[in-house]
Amino acid sequence: MKKTKSKIAIIAGMGGLPLQIIQQFQKDKRDFIVITLRGVVDVNDYAEYENYSFYPGQAKKVLTLLKTEKVKELVFAGGLKRPSVFDIRLDAISYKVLLRAMTKGLGDDGLLRLVMAEVEGVGVKIVGAHEICPNLTFKKGVLGKVKPSKQDDENIEKGSEVLKAMATLDIGQSIIVDSGTVVGVEAVEGTEELIKRCGHHKL
Repeated sequence: MKKTKSKIAIIAGMGGLPLQIIQQFQKDKRDFIVITLRGVVDVNDYAEYENYSFYPGQAKKVLTLLKTEKVKELVFAGGLKRPSVFDIRLDAISYKVLLRAMTKGLGDDGLLRLVMAEVEGVGVKIVGAHEICPNLTFKKGVLGKVKPSKQDDENIEKGSEVLKAMATLDIGQSIIVDSGTVVGVEAVEGTEELIKRCGHHKL
């Protein structure tokens, strides 16, 4: 089968999104490799593809692989959980990035941006999952039969303002607003648990 476009790598996290992207690679006849992190994802889930598994913190090995395999693009996809300390293998590059993040007081988002900078530093372009699978995003406008009310629009606007402020502090990715009041903010528990926690707080 003839391959098209440049070689791409996917760092696969938890959930079904990585496999959905891989299916798109195959549909587009992209030459690709799969990278997983030990202790985070079961490498056996990707046994049928060309795959490589590393311990969290082995940044140099990952960057070397990208250069050796002549990868030009990289996509991060799927959820990540904090690895066990027993699965972490900090090398010099990872230690430098982590120290920089701690010195600047950066959270998970800031740390990820530093990691992305290291990847782009070896000539690999970071692409979004939506660039690979355009159907992951929706068009602007009402998607169902229920149209947001004026109060809903005000809640959305209030939530957007609060999320922008939260983004500067790297607190969380989700917020629940009801009747103009912030009912809940996502912390370490994740979006699903936020929804469960705030379900009985309807105003």
